[in-house]
Parts: sequence; C-alpha cells; structure tokens
Amino acid sequence: MGRRPSIKRTTEASETLEEKNLVSCKMEELIGAVPEDMPNVIRCTLKKLPKYNLPLDKYQTDLKLGRYDYSAANFEGYGRSKFQVCVAIVVDWKPLVEKYPRSEIVKRCMKYLFGRPMLTKVRNKDKEVWPFGIIDPEPQWYNFVEAEDGQPYISLMMITDMKDCQFFHGEGFTW
Repeated sequence: MGRRPSIKRTTEASETLEEKNLVSCKMEELIGAVPEDMPNVIRCTLKKLPKYNLPLDKYQTDLKLGRYDYSAANFEGYGRSKFQVCVAIVVDWKPLVEKYPRSEIVKRCMKYLFGRPMLTKVRNKDKEVWPFGIIDPEPQWYNFVEAEDGQPYISLMMITDMKDCQFFHGEGFTW
C-alpha cells in the first residue's frame, strides 16, 4: 500500500466571522422579540411554515417563519432592492375585528413583530440588527384565515429589502 495523499484544508470566503455572529440568535428568540409595553401594537407570533404548500404538510420537517414569493409584482424596486415574502401571523383576530378595522389589525401586528431591531453581540459590542430586513409598513395583501386546526391567523404578503434571509425559505426573485 502506498502513502495516503495529504489533504489541504482551505478556508472559503463564503461567510466572514462578522456575518456568522451578526444573526446568531434562534428563531424562537425572534418571535415576539418586542416588549409588551409598546403602545398601539397587538401581541402576536409568526407561524412556522413548510417549504412547499402541499397536502402532506405535516410530513415536512424543514419549517421556517415564511417564504419568498416569486409571483410577478408591479412595484418600484421589485427584483433589485425589494422582495416579496409570505408569512402567517398567529393572532386571535375574531374579537379584534369588532374593535378595529382589519387594516389596522394588520398594521399593529406588523409593528409588533417587525417594528424594532434586535440587539446582538458582535465582537463584545451591542449592534442593532434587523433579522428580516427593513419591512415596508404597508402590506401587499392580507387575508384573515380560520385554519382547520382552529388556530386563527393572518396570511400576509409583505415587502423586505433583504434578498436572502435565513429565517425564510428560498431567496428573493431577481431580474
């Protein structure tokens, strides 16, 4: 037998240490990260979604907080600096519909979930991070859904400036 060839270990420049440490928090920490004392918000969470909408969703184990949408859209910057994301906001919206208009419920939920940056440690310093990118305050569309399992949620399509977010399935569509 001959001698085994030596293996050279190289470091790839795909991610720097700063990018790895920038979003070093868990998905559970992102859900409901804003304190309750913010005025004019509705406390809610994001529903974890499978990668594909199939009848066998219960067998899909790779769950994330949303997915990028690849449908044709007509707004300024689409495919270059802005991208569509579909999310499901879990909130008991039935009693809220009597108090507020539906558009106001959606805006208050979005303000609660995406209204402030998170503080993370990067090289022993606190740094503000927008884990989902900068979200436009106006949603593209929304639908109030009562699911088969009895958990009401709001299906929502929103616009972000982040092309590739680790918390969403897929990647933003580019032209």
